[in-house]
Amino acid sequence: MSIRKVAQVDVRDRNRTRIVRVVCTVRAVRAVRAVRAVCTVRAVCAVRAVRAVRAVCTVRAVRAFRAVRAVRAVRAVCAVLAVGAVRAVRAVRAVRAVRAVRAVRAVCAVLAVGAVRAVRAVRAVCTVRAVCAVRAVRAVRAVCTVRAVRAVRAVCTVRAVRAFRAVRAFRAVHAVS
Repeated sequence: MSIRKVAQVDVRDRNRTRIVRVVCTVRAVRAVRAVRAVCTVRAVCAVRAVRAVRAVCTVRAVRAFRAVRAVRAVRAVCAVLAVGAVRAVRAVRAVRAVRAVRAVRAVCAVLAVGAVRAVRAVRAVCTVRAVCAVRAVRAVRAVCTVRAVRAVRAVCTVRAVRAFRAVRAFRAVHAVS
């Protein structure tokens, strides 16, 4: 081969080498860029996925927290209502007990008043009956006394008349003899 041809071959080889190098460099750059782009996209997707997961987890955590808070609030309200209900029941029971005691006291007072009145009525009746009995006894005694006096007087009068007649007859007989 001639020197020109060798030089041409060298030039061609160099050009090919350069072309190959350029092509390889371009391909490598493109491949790197593509890989970087893919990695960037994947990284962005991963970041977005992480953010999405975090957002979902945050939303779920917020919802869970709100649910827990709502449950606690409901429990607190229920506890307050339960305490209020217990107090209301106790108040109602106390009012009913007081009313029952007052009713019993009123009934007892009425019965006591009735008993006192009954006792007074019985005493009054007994007093009236005792007074009537005393008066009846006195009347009977007075009647008996009057009758006894009259009877004694009558007996005495009869006896006196008989004695007087006997004495007069005796005197008449003795006066004749």
